[in-house]
Amino acid sequence: MRLTARPARGGPSALRPTAAWDTGYGDVLQGECRACHQECASCSGATAGDCLSCHAGKLLFNLTCVDSCPVGHYATADGTQCNSCGVGCAECAPGTGLCTLCKVGQYADYAAGVCYSACPGRFLADEQAKTCAGSVDTCTACRDPAQRLRASTGRCVDRCALNEVEIPGVGAQAGMVLCADCHASCESCHAPDHPEACSSCPEGRLLHGAGTCVSDCPAGHFALAADRRCAACDGSCRTCRGPGQEECLSCSGPGAILLEGSCVSSCPPVGFWLDESDPARRVCRPCGRDCEQCSRDDACTACRAGRVMHHTQPGQRVCLAGCPGGFFAELPAGQRQAMCAACARDCHTCTGPGEADCQVSACQADGSCGPSRNKSLAFGLIIGLSMLFIILLLILLVLFCALRRRRHAPKEWADGDLTIVNTAMDLALPGFLLLSFDEDIRLLGGGPAGGGTQGSIFLGEPLKPALISAAGNNLLVAKMAHGAVSFAAPEVLASMDAGGPGAAPIDHLAADVYSLASVFWHILTHTRPWSGLSKTAIRSLLSQGKTPAVHGPPAREDMLLDQTLQALNGDLLPAMWAADPGTRPPMSTIAALAASP
Repeated sequence: MRLTARPARGGPSALRPTAAWDTGYGDVLQGECRACHQECASCSGATAGDCLSCHAGKLLFNLTCVDSCPVGHYATADGTQCNSCGVGCAECAPGTGLCTLCKVGQYADYAAGVCYSACPGRFLADEQAKTCAGSVDTCTACRDPAQRLRASTGRCVDRCALNEVEIPGVGAQAGMVLCADCHASCESCHAPDHPEACSSCPEGRLLHGAGTCVSDCPAGHFALAADRRCAACDGSCRTCRGPGQEECLSCSGPGAILLEGSCVSSCPPVGFWLDESDPARRVCRPCGRDCEQCSRDDACTACRAGRVMHHTQPGQRVCLAGCPGGFFAELPAGQRQAMCAACARDCHTCTGPGEADCQVSACQADGSCGPSRNKSLAFGLIIGLSMLFIILLLILLVLFCALRRRRHAPKEWADGDLTIVNTAMDLALPGFLLLSFDEDIRLLGGGPAGGGTQGSIFLGEPLKPALISAAGNNLLVAKMAHGAVSFAAPEVLASMDAGGPGAAPIDHLAADVYSLASVFWHILTHTRPWSGLSKTAIRSLLSQGKTPAVHGPPAREDMLLDQTLQALNGDLLPAMWAADPGTRPPMSTIAALAASP
């Protein structure tokens, strides 16, 4: 706090604190601020002997401001105070404190700038000059004036070592250049034996400020490891990883918030939430995947277009491509966000909350209902296609056949190959059987054994002895619409060759979703799925997790001008083509998403 002296009721010397006063001291007993003596820049009391610092041009000596240091003392390098010369030293050099004159009875080592009461064993005492001249192996002066005298060893060298600094000789060594040791914390220095005079630091240390080696950079600075020094952060950063204003790790301002390396006053309204768990480090954190607005990463309040919101548990909301099993998508009245609502009890897939809205029960989804629930008709080869798919496919087949008849002459077929397999009359024909590809038959490989203009004959193997007697032989007639294999789900194709007791049941509604996705893709690209590939090749690609999108052109640009078709192509198709039937969105979700604005 800065203070300004103002007269108070206690008299002209009674002062009260304001916001701009530097030259006073606090009178604790009186609870007031009082002025320093005019000699002092700062003080601890009112007299001239209570100074803590002096005005420019003055030196602090024993709490008093003086013009020059007395004998036995020297002015520090910054020219602010007087320090005592070393023990036994009568006079010493300003700034460095190196002794230039020893007291009577002391021996001088002018190379090091110190005085001894008796020369150490490594020196030879000169009783007449009262100096420590060094041993027979120790130089006190170099013959070559270009050489430097190393004070620590008394040897002449061509240049000082990295951890030494050149200083001028004094006394008997005046005119010489000496090599003096740096402080132990420095790698190199610009003044001897001083921890704040480093020029570079050893491995593992960083140079900070005017010349101090530190282990870690202080706040407002970051480490330049290659240079072994600390550099200043941008002014908006309290800590940082670099000098830019987008490289902050924390912010300096009390109201600043960290957003992806930058310090801002508030978080963006979309895609981020404010984390104030640490008041000293407020951060804008991203919302969860597919979430547009949230109050925290697991509490979404608005989803991206084409996503439905699901409450995983109280207070936690996530955005999904489709609702999980046991839920259906609905659009509440007056809202723009589709939500996942619960199906009826024991229902896996539904279109509404009532029991009548259930499409697939929980036991049907996990295969625990028993084999009787999984029976299907022989023309179950095309089960998995919804009524919408059948209508669209028939239209496409009519167009395709019309084009073929224009291009090719009609083929001659034997009367025996012609069969009636495309009408409901099949159900009334003698010998007609209701078969399940899950448990009753397995189609043999090798393609159709024969065919006509309206159908083909496939070889199949009955898996139950009772079927042989019921059919009269082991040849079965299979009905399949032309090109239906191209639209079938992977599990439907797999059931053609791997049926039998114990085989995994097919979720036909999930298969419908896969087939409907292929129809959508056919509309978007104007290309038949898996065009030109055989059933074996299609099954091979499906087993590798491939979808029709890998074998054909991308969606037509004119089709993508519609936002609904664009969302369908970008988000919905991959989910409908999921390899795991249980993860495909139900028809209710597709309808709700298509109805979203």
